[in-house]
Amino acid sequence: MKNNEPSSTSNPWVSRIAIFLGSNRFWYVTLGIFVFQTGWIALTTRYPMAFDEQFHFGIIKLYAQHISPFWNGQPDGADQFGAIARDPSYLYQYALSFPYRLISMLSSSEATQVICLRLLNVTLLAGAVVVFRRILKQLGASPTMRNVVMAFFILTPVVPLLGAQINYDNVVVLMTALAFTTFLCLREASRVNNVWNWSLVIRLAIICMFASLVKYAFLPLAAGLFVAVVFELRYTARQGNDIYPNIHIVKISKVAILYTILMVVGLGLFSERYLVNIAKYHTPIPECNQVLSIAQCQGYAPWARNYTFASYDIQLKTQQIATYPFLWMSRALGETVFSITSRFSANGTVDYYTTTQLPVPTVLSWSMFAGGGALALLNWRFIRRYTAFVVLLGIAGLYILVLFAQNLLDYIHLGLPVAIHGRYLLPVLPLLYLAVAYGLKSTIEALSGTTAVAFKRKTVLAASLLIVFAIEGGGFVSPIINSHDDWFWPQSRPAQVANQYVRDVLQYVVIR
Repeated sequence: MKNNEPSSTSNPWVSRIAIFLGSNRFWYVTLGIFVFQTGWIALTTRYPMAFDEQFHFGIIKLYAQHISPFWNGQPDGADQFGAIARDPSYLYQYALSFPYRLISMLSSSEATQVICLRLLNVTLLAGAVVVFRRILKQLGASPTMRNVVMAFFILTPVVPLLGAQINYDNVVVLMTALAFTTFLCLREASRVNNVWNWSLVIRLAIICMFASLVKYAFLPLAAGLFVAVVFELRYTARQGNDIYPNIHIVKISKVAILYTILMVVGLGLFSERYLVNIAKYHTPIPECNQVLSIAQCQGYAPWARNYTFASYDIQLKTQQIATYPFLWMSRALGETVFSITSRFSANGTVDYYTTTQLPVPTVLSWSMFAGGGALALLNWRFIRRYTAFVVLLGIAGLYILVLFAQNLLDYIHLGLPVAIHGRYLLPVLPLLYLAVAYGLKSTIEALSGTTAVAFKRKTVLAASLLIVFAIEGGGFVSPIINSHDDWFWPQSRPAQVANQYVRDVLQYVVIR
């Protein structure tokens, strides 16, 4: 279905705003704002930031002293990072150990090394933003809708905050986007061109294998994509199209050689971690104490926390378990718009403090996911016409369901809600925003028809929400206005002065 929007209306200003929202200029401004805000945080904030930056940087430095991704046993002094030798989520740290080697040769300053790796992460997440906009185009979203959806995405406070840190979630978001766009290309070839493209299947398999080695949480997305590919294969076969390539005309090309190498390497690495773990520990993701001793695992803070709370044998009440979905949603949504700042003691020990959420982003997030989600469900007959979007939305739903189920099992086992983080939603957040946008669009059109009135209402609503979100806490506004002086590099007086100036300006326009 095409997104036809009126090109004119009685109000010339509305037309100009609409044209701007759907233009490449607006997109480049949006992308520029993302890079600027994320780069600002990366350059000015003190190491380590809250999203496990110390954990990832520490493992990167370990791999920089070890050419192979494999370990014969637990490295010396690595107990604080868990069972590294059997951790399936290692590829990000191993890959970044190579630029770190070069950076450390050029500078012995830890601040310089951290900033360079942070800027690399900014680039990775910026790449994900670009690919996700392409995905929205593949899904049939109009230029205005895809620009507005991506603007809301980059203005979500946790997005620049994550992108500015050394964290493997940045790569997961990028690889999720690459997997989704590859699947959509495969689907288009199958349904539009009546061709089954095995090279795209191989490319998707390569992406999924490597992404699963960056972070095991990608596995539900890989499973959903596998099921979707199987259904597409069945559809193509039922249409009477040949799903097997003509071997005699297949040419050996550089791309074919590259795919073969990547496939062999990916299968080898995937088997070495997941299949060996299953054979040796009877689980693809072994607990720390299955690999190391309890004494060693006590040095790994997340495991030690879980071990301590599990020993309390807390028995939850039925009411607590029944209300957990509301607790989970509240925390997950809250962490998409929250800000967390660092405080350092005199001896250099760091603590992290979650600050009071700004009211406008909080209200907007709940309005979008409660109200917008309800509108999307009410207008499902309209949304389901976009069948490719429905497929991706189903895969996103599977990912969120597995994430929720894992958190629920941990809650029941520990008696404590742990690991509920809004940043885990980022791989599928643009799709959720698109569902909300479709729900609002179809509701406005149902009330006004596909007329200039509906066009005006959609344009004014989109522009107004973007302006309010941008000013009242979107992007880096929430982290900066709630930041403490400890959050910034102490040796950089310009960084402190610049951020203090920004805070002074923001306090006059931001509702707190």
